[in-house]
Amino acid sequence: MHPHFRTLLNEMPDIYDSIWRWDCVLYDSLIVDLLPEVDTPTSNHMMSGLRQYTRSLPQFLQQLLKDYPQALRQKKCDVANIFVAKIRRQLTLNQFAIATGKILGRPDLLGAMKTDWEQLDVGIVLDHVLWVCDCRNNDMRQILEKDLVRLLTVGTTLDQWMKWEEQLLDKFVPATPKIRDIQDIEKYLAMAKQFVLKWKTYTGLIMQHFYMKNIGSIGKWKKEKRKR
Repeated sequence: MHPHFRTLLNEMPDIYDSIWRWDCVLYDSLIVDLLPEVDTPTSNHMMSGLRQYTRSLPQFLQQLLKDYPQALRQKKCDVANIFVAKIRRQLTLNQFAIATGKILGRPDLLGAMKTDWEQLDVGIVLDHVLWVCDCRNNDMRQILEKDLVRLLTVGTTLDQWMKWEEQLLDKFVPATPKIRDIQDIEKYLAMAKQFVLKWKTYTGLIMQHFYMKNIGSIGKWKKEKRKR
């Protein structure tokens, strides 16, 4: 690094935060451009290339910035690691979304899933989850016994599923909270994390139930996903 820039960084440490913010903008723009929608069509070549890129980026930056100030190197590597986690998550969601979209276009698979879902013992699931979650039984019965059965009606699209999930988020996690300070941000993040935790808890128990019952539609879904 040119001595002039080192002096500038020493005299104006706020530049580090500016660099961090602009790196965030750059990486977020890449994600939006590469994967604008959760079900954006992607080739196997693109998926493979992006996964390779995310594996090598952190190490590449460490080597590239080895002669730069430690504080700057740390800032740029931290935001790169955040980007890597984000895009890996988006790639996984993309893979599942495309596979799910194909299944939703298959009336035979969708009908089998609906039949299997109607055999789910919702009462057992609610009893088990009661020990770890404080969700209202009426809300969960509406979701498990009515909403999902309706969504599994033949002809339902991926967009309809995503809109339903957005409605759940709006109901259980405020969409536009009044954020005034760091405490408000932490409160909102805690609510969002609780929603994800509870969602995964219910999903895990339901999948466990299906596997124990050797539900056939699960195997068909996994087979369709492997075609991706």
